Amino acid sequence: MKALRIGVILFGLCDLVLTLGYYFRQDWATSTWPWTVSPLDYLLVSSFLAGATVVILWLGLVGDWGAAAGAAMNVGLMNTGAAVYLFQSGLQRRAITFAVFALCNVGVLVWSIRQPIRDRRGVSRFLRGSFGLFSVLLLFASVQLLRRSPTIFPWRIEPETETMFGWLFLGSAVYFIYGFVRPSWHNMRGQLLAFLAYDVVLILPYALMFPTVQPEHFQSLCAYFAVLVYSSVVAIYYLFIDKRTRGWRITTR
Repeated sequence: MKALRIGVILFGLCDLVLTLGYYFRQDWATSTWPWTVSPLDYLLVSSFLAGATVVILWLGLVGDWGAAAGAAMNVGLMNTGAAVYLFQSGLQRRAITFAVFALCNVGVLVWSIRQPIRDRRGVSRFLRGSFGLFSVLLLFASVQLLRRSPTIFPWRIEPETETMFGWLFLGSAVYFIYGFVRPSWHNMRGQLLAFLAYDVVLILPYALMFPTVQPEHFQSLCAYFAVLVYSSVVAIYYLFIDKRTRGWRITTR
């Protein structure tokens, strides 16, 4: 399994490079998106990539492969939805690329779901309740985006980008639902790592929006920022402060 762990870590580092490319809006990175979007849209994509990066690196470092099942569901659903939408939009080459990724995710899911979760530390009711809350919020956001609601984000997004983001949020919702219905620390740590990375990318840019946000987007900004703060506090507490969960060594009891 050592070779597998090294391969996963290398893949995570490649994802980190792509994350930085989107964050700094490098042409070689942003050209992988199906169409040109605004700088804030690229920032949001980089936040999702950052979340995926830390989960991939964490899995490679600890090698608890059973914990990859929820992540595979997450990314697999994102890629499947994107592939279908891009095909319907006439972007066949892009659709094929996402479809190939989706098939790879299915393969990872089938394999990982058969692997045991070695770290079975329990979780508090508060953390599980927070996962339920995050699941509801992400489901709500994904439905609104797929319905092309104009008020989810504190900036204007083009309809086709709303649909793509809707699939991103739906995949994330499934990830948190999976942790909620199958609670164990290593089945929930990945989600918190991903959410914290997502928050780190977005929280300062969102804070800086308050003086300039358009009035029609002010409530969305307040709600979104509150979620970023709450999820950051929850993630930091359970990842680095709580004595039961802050250790990174796998605990089998």
